[in-house]
Amino acid sequence: MAAPTRAAISPARLLEFWSHEPGIADRLGDVEGCLFKAGLGEGPLLRQITFSIWQDPDAVRAFAGGSGAHGAAARAARSGGYFSESPFARFAVIDRLGAWVAPRASI
Repeated sequence: MAAPTRAAISPARLLEFWSHEPGIADRLGDVEGCLFKAGLGEGPLLRQITFSIWQDPDAVRAFAGGSGAHGAAARAARSGGYFSESPFARFAVIDRLGAWVAPRASI
């Protein structure tokens, strides 16, 4: 399952929003069922985009709204009005082509 998300962060809630990020970013690499993740910044601080690929819908739901850092951040975002817009989508992956190759560290 592919899960693209986009959030336009309310400037008045910017610091609150970003205060949740370290706990989420640090944990996402270890989340069961997460096969790939990337954070993209359309506008680096105020417009965030994420793209992730998951083993199945249950893994996405467990991460997105569970008891961990992301679930707490999602609940805070809803109750605190962090976003002026926040579309979230889920797509079935029906095929893949190629391979993801991590960039080499520059010396």
